[in-house]
Amino acid sequence: MNKLIFCSLFVILSSYSQAQRTNEFQIRAGIGLAVYESTSEFQYHFLGTDIQSIEKDGAATFHIPVELRYEVSDRFNAGIDMKFGSYLYSDTTDNSGKSNHFSIIGIGAEVSLVTAEKGRVYLGAGFNSGNLTINDFASGLGQETEWRGPGYRFNIGGIAYIYNGPIGVNFNIGYDKHNFDLKEYQLDGNLQNISNFIGKLTVSGVDVNLGLVFRIKS
Repeated sequence: MNKLIFCSLFVILSSYSQAQRTNEFQIRAGIGLAVYESTSEFQYHFLGTDIQSIEKDGAATFHIPVELRYEVSDRFNAGIDMKFGSYLYSDTTDNSGKSNHFSIIGIGAEVSLVTAEKGRVYLGAGFNSGNLTINDFASGLGQETEWRGPGYRFNIGGIAYIYNGPIGVNFNIGYDKHNFDLKEYQLDGNLQNISNFIGKLTVSGVDVNLGLVFRIKS
């Protein structure tokens, strides 16, 4: 009888503590750097013949990540991922008249490997859609290309809250990949016909982010 009472009391207290537990909404922002391997593939169909070129190179980005997370349970959260930035140009060549910018938005989720009031260690994954705009006026002609496509990422990271308060430091590192397709090409502001032209840009590599996190308990 005593064992039955103890077990019943344990179940009731466990249910009560879970019900009283407060969930978190997190706002994260910071700075990020990524180093990618890139593959550019172009194919032009002309008079029944396909002309194709493939080029492999490297690229790096500087970006601002913004993440919104809602804690579904003490081990799992989900939300929206955003990233805004640009690809960096090499200092060894003349890049005057060239510019680019990209925006990434998608969904993300994380599983906590270690969870405590003062911090977390987590595994994350996400799927997204990206938009890349490249401008080139170096040749004297205004050229602008629009690229769009899906991507995904996997990372591992940690959050450490300052004095167990609402503000903390967030760091993560992971694998990031994007597949862009050429959607528009403008020359001196005039939209060109690219129905016979296929352009693909694939980038994949290591992504590192460092920033602050602000949590709101609900």
